Amino acid sequence: MSYQPQLTSPRTNPQRGFCCQSLLEQGSGEFNEDALLVQNNLFGVFDGASCLKGELYRGKTGAWWASHLARATFSANDDSLDILAGRANRAIAKGMILSEVDMTDRLQLWSTSGAVVRVAEDKLEYAQIGDALILCIYENGTFRLPVHYRNHDRETLDQWQMFNQLGFENVRELMTPQIEKVRLRMNRDYGVLNGEAGMEQFLFSGTFPVEGLAHLLIFTDGLHLPSTQDGQLDLAGIVDCYLRGGLSGLHKTVRGIERVDPDCRRFPRFKVHDDIAAVALDF
Repeated sequence: MSYQPQLTSPRTNPQRGFCCQSLLEQGSGEFNEDALLVQNNLFGVFDGASCLKGELYRGKTGAWWASHLARATFSANDDSLDILAGRANRAIAKGMILSEVDMTDRLQLWSTSGAVVRVAEDKLEYAQIGDALILCIYENGTFRLPVHYRNHDRETLDQWQMFNQLGFENVRELMTPQIEKVRLRMNRDYGVLNGEAGMEQFLFSGTFPVEGLAHLLIFTDGLHLPSTQDGQLDLAGIVDCYLRGGLSGLHKTVRGIERVDPDCRRFPRFKVHDDIAAVALDF
């Protein structure tokens, strides 16, 4: 199944002194469970995680509701980003209560990762939880993540690849216990917005200066370059692709690699194409 990416043309914000471009694209699933926020000086991406138990709620998955409730809450843009993250977490909890989700069964919880940046005169305010990322690229060619990346799916994907290499056909079924084990570690080993108060210890927020910054990328894991290197994130490759071809070039590179590995054997991943939400700011 193929979907037309919603890639906006670069737009200049003369008051803030930067150019913005965004991308939203559905992957191989039935729903796009990523959400995108582009609003004045506020930019964010949210990646809903599919419920391992449960059903559709008003025609959408719990993952869709989690990412979109988070987006709607942040769009108020009326408080600090950490306060808005807490408010988004409570909105997700309220949504589950209204939908009569059994919140004692943590495999049914709606959840989403997120990364949000607000641009001020001389600094950027950020909030990040889970594996949605913020990547800073500087004028001198260096780059960094303000928040350390931890791939909580690494062990699962390693096992997935082993089953694939051994020729098993029912890999998803075989991996169910491992997938559930990792999901139950949310807000224990890694953070998500899922209505639990424990998310607070995994929420990272702060500020960093605009000075020296050339580009800022905010993106969900659908824009990660597929890799065979034990779940390592190829930041240098992402930066190189962006500097050579912009957001469009990076997107085309990721999708091109995925298309030549439709069985997800060379590059272990849960589906051929993941959803993508991304924002690129050029200063």
